[in-house]
Amino acid sequence: AVFEPLANATVVAIGQGDYGFAIAMFRECYALAREFENNNACEIHKGAMTFNVGVAYRRANDFAAAMHYFE
Repeated sequence: AVFEPLANATVVAIGQGDYGFAIAMFRECYALAREFENNNACEIHKGAMTFNVGVAYRRANDFAAAMHYFE
Protein backbone atom coordinates (compact mmCIF):
# COMPACT_ATOMS: atom_id res chain seq x y z
CA ALA A 1 0.00 0.00 0.00
CA VAL A 2 2.90 2.36 0.70
CA PHE A 3 4.17 2.17 -2.86
CA GLU A 4 0.83 1.80 -4.67
CA PRO A 5 0.93 5.35 -6.14
CA LEU A 6 4.46 4.70 -7.41
CA ALA A 7 3.42 1.35 -8.87
CA ASN A 8 0.45 2.91 -10.66
CA ALA A 9 2.52 5.80 -12.03
CA THR A 10 5.26 3.40 -13.13
CA VAL A 11 2.78 1.23 -15.03
CA VAL A 12 1.41 4.31 -16.82
CA ALA A 13 4.90 5.61 -17.65
CA ILE A 14 6.03 2.23 -18.98
CA GLY A 15 2.81 1.89 -20.95
CA GLN A 16 3.49 5.23 -22.60
CA GLY A 17 7.09 4.29 -23.35
CA ASP A 18 8.54 6.82 -20.91
CA TYR A 19 11.04 4.47 -19.29
CA GLY A 20 13.32 7.27 -18.14
CA PHE A 21 10.50 8.83 -16.14
CA ALA A 22 9.65 5.48 -14.55
CA ILE A 23 13.30 5.06 -13.57
CA ALA A 24 13.54 8.61 -12.21
CA MET A 25 10.42 8.10 -10.07
CA PHE A 26 11.92 4.90 -8.69
CA ARG A 27 15.20 6.58 -7.81
CA GLU A 28 13.46 9.39 -5.94
CA CYS A 29 11.11 7.09 -4.05
CA TYR A 30 13.83 4.54 -3.29
CA ALA A 31 16.00 7.26 -1.77
CA LEU A 32 13.07 8.42 0.38
CA ALA A 33 12.34 4.85 1.47
CA ARG A 34 15.98 4.30 2.46
CA GLU A 35 15.98 7.60 4.37
CA PHE A 36 12.84 6.52 6.23
CA GLU A 37 14.41 3.16 7.07
CA ASN A 38 17.55 4.81 8.39
CA ASN A 39 15.62 7.33 10.47
CA ASN A 40 13.27 4.75 11.97
CA ALA A 41 15.55 1.72 12.36
CA CYS A 42 13.28 -0.44 10.23
CA GLU A 43 13.10 -2.08 6.83
CA ILE A 44 10.37 -1.59 4.25
CA HIS A 45 9.71 -4.29 1.67
CA LYS A 46 10.74 -2.70 -1.62
CA GLY A 47 10.23 -5.73 -3.86
CA ALA A 48 7.41 -4.39 -6.01
CA MET A 49 9.14 -1.10 -6.70
CA THR A 50 12.43 -2.77 -7.61
CA PHE A 51 10.69 -5.30 -9.87
CA ASN A 52 8.84 -2.49 -11.66
CA VAL A 53 12.03 -0.53 -12.27
CA GLY A 54 13.54 -3.75 -13.59
CA VAL A 55 10.72 -3.86 -16.14
CA ALA A 56 11.43 -0.24 -17.07
CA TYR A 57 15.12 -0.98 -17.57
CA ARG A 58 14.31 -4.10 -19.62
CA ARG A 59 11.95 -2.14 -21.85
CA ALA A 60 14.71 0.47 -22.24
CA ASN A 61 17.00 -2.37 -23.43
CA ASP A 62 19.34 -2.14 -20.42
CA PHE A 63 19.41 -5.84 -19.64
CA ALA A 64 22.22 -5.62 -17.04
CA ALA A 65 20.35 -2.99 -15.00
CA ALA A 66 17.11 -4.95 -15.32
CA MET A 67 18.75 -8.10 -13.98
CA HIS A 68 20.23 -6.14 -11.08
CA TYR A 69 16.76 -5.10 -9.94
CA PHE A 70 15.14 -8.45 -10.71
CA GLU A 71 17.60 -10.13 -8.35
